[in-house]
Amino acid sequence: MHTTPLVKTRRTHLSLIPLLMAMVMALLGLGSVPASALPAPEEPGAVVGGAMSRSEVITRAHAWYQLRERIPYSQEDCYLTGVGSVDIRWSAITGGCFPSYYRTDCAGFVSMALNATNSFSALPPGEGLTRSDVSRKISKNELKPGDFLMHFSDVHAERHTQLFDRWVDAGKTSYWAYDFGAYPVKHRKEAWTGWYTPYRYLKIVDDPGDSTVFYQEPNTALPVGVSASMVRNTDYRLPLVEISGGSNSDGFFTTWGDVLNVRRGPSTSGAPVTTIRGGSRVRVSCQTHGQRITADGITNDAWAYLPDYGGWITNIYLQGPAWMPGVPTCSGTQPGSGATFTTWGDVINVRQNTTTASSVVTTVKGGTPVRVSCQARGQRITADGITNDAWSYLPDYGGWITNIYLQGPAWMPGVPTCI
Repeated sequence: MHTTPLVKTRRTHLSLIPLLMAMVMALLGLGSVPASALPAPEEPGAVVGGAMSRSEVITRAHAWYQLRERIPYSQEDCYLTGVGSVDIRWSAITGGCFPSYYRTDCAGFVSMALNATNSFSALPPGEGLTRSDVSRKISKNELKPGDFLMHFSDVHAERHTQLFDRWVDAGKTSYWAYDFGAYPVKHRKEAWTGWYTPYRYLKIVDDPGDSTVFYQEPNTALPVGVSASMVRNTDYRLPLVEISGGSNSDGFFTTWGDVLNVRRGPSTSGAPVTTIRGGSRVRVSCQTHGQRITADGITNDAWAYLPDYGGWITNIYLQGPAWMPGVPTCSGTQPGSGATFTTWGDVINVRQNTTTASSVVTTVKGGTPVRVSCQARGQRITADGITNDAWSYLPDYGGWITNIYLQGPAWMPGVPTCI
């Protein structure tokens, strides 16, 4: 049976083996690790666990954003820029990663940006990133670049954190954040709903002259209520780029309901990218006909793409008619489009992410025409005598398939790279 391999390949670099052995010996009291053997962190920043300026925190976060295609989401992998991933969990190391390596999930990402000594977890209040010796709770009005936001939900056992970048408007109704809630790292605008609780790392320090800052989108007028003197474009600021397309003329709509899933594809089989609350103002770039579903007594097959969240929401939970007025149908290079290719083999796994360690969303049989919206570099695997690290996203299935089982070359022609 031709299936995507289920065995996760060990990605430890051979050059790191002596170093890893030395660290294990040190942990067991069998020897010491010379300072020269320890890998220096490639992300910009000061001493690990030391004081961090807000500009350094944002710079480190942006480093992983720039490498987003190389860092798939995982709660098991540890990553160091310039070296790559190791997928070995060491119980003797707090957070599961060696110093200077950070877990490739939401809390590991924030820990990396803060240059923390450990790859902390997003645990209940008072643990992990919110330990009293790591951070303190602050108010919304105190938020500055480099602070972080935590969401806890006992009902859904949800734990998530994101790094605050800057406010969009003087009224503080929306903000820019770095978020590693799903592959890849995102830099996006979010509405302030009160869903998150702000925290401040105890070792973060203001940059000279630092004050409340706002974000001005490229080629646009200043945000409402913001003067030119309130927008800081200091030298340390890296270019801030919105991860998705869409013009500033895209329409905004208001959601309703409780907590809504934003999914990878226009289907309930698509893995959730994130969740948003009812009453949020969201930007819709295009809409398409997808899975027909019934929710809260309403039946609809229309789905809207939210570029600021990188995913889809059923039109059922957008205030307005079933087909949103003034919103174009997804086509061309927009999220709803894609080239069609044919699978081969027997039964092939469609996975949540670009790695065999991620969960199986569904399966498709060989000989099935499938629509591919974009492709990305992911885990390098070998199957049926072929080795490839290219994966294609199937929007109709809400998941990824290795290009090995698509008829055609290793990198599919005419298919854009996933952003």
